Amino acid sequence: MSPALRWPVSSPWALARRGSPTAYLSSQQRALLLYVARTIQRGDRTLEEIGRVLGITSRGQVSRELRRLRQLELIGYLAWHGPRGRHRIWMSKAAARLRALRRARQQGANDSLSTPFGGFISRKGLEAAARRGGSPLLAGRAAARDGPRRGADPPRQLYGTCPAGHSTRLGRWSWTRLPAGTVLAHWTGTCRRCGGRRVEEVVELHVAPPAARLPSPAELVDPALAAARRQAAVQIDADPTTPWVVRQQLRRDYRL
Repeated sequence: MSPALRWPVSSPWALARRGSPTAYLSSQQRALLLYVARTIQRGDRTLEEIGRVLGITSRGQVSRELRRLRQLELIGYLAWHGPRGRHRIWMSKAAARLRALRRARQQGANDSLSTPFGGFISRKGLEAAARRGGSPLLAGRAAARDGPRRGADPPRQLYGTCPAGHSTRLGRWSWTRLPAGTVLAHWTGTCRRCGGRRVEEVVELHVAPPAARLPSPAELVDPALAAARRQAAVQIDADPTTPWVVRQQLRRDYRL
């Protein structure tokens, strides 16, 4: 299934959140939706069974695609975990009342982020995710139950358009964290239909600093202990051999 195709679908979730009922599915998500629609009378099924029919080797990927369809309010399901885990899936009547599936098209941005490397995400979708506080840009974010995948790294690719309106893929060129919580990202690519015309996307985000760690009971009783720990955190942060993740944690906990 080609990952380049974007399949428009009518989504009650998109209508409520964006004012437009149109959302876009990847080919894999569309195949899963069609499979569910055509086997809805079959009853409960396992992730392994669904993946075997659709050719998806990862049960986790099947689960992510199901969550995306549920977030768009195209389906609903109940899940039972454990050695006898299974899913009971049903179609959304609200989605059926909007419009049926339409033909695929090559233009337009896919707002469904279902791959670890950041495929099918545009600059507009990237900025919208950051405004909602669920961006894949920020380290330390927990994985969300629904919606686009989160992660510690920024997406390696974006989908953009050249000045002539042609859709093209852009690769990440730079990713800079500036003072005062500002993040500046730069993606570049070329439009083959325009003879190799250069296309660039620059995203600037202002990220609110995370909350500092609350003092422990021992630190509240003994202020000297809190001061000693903060001094130790300063020394560890200044050590160039300290891993980046540890430095970020210390800076967040002690406001370094």
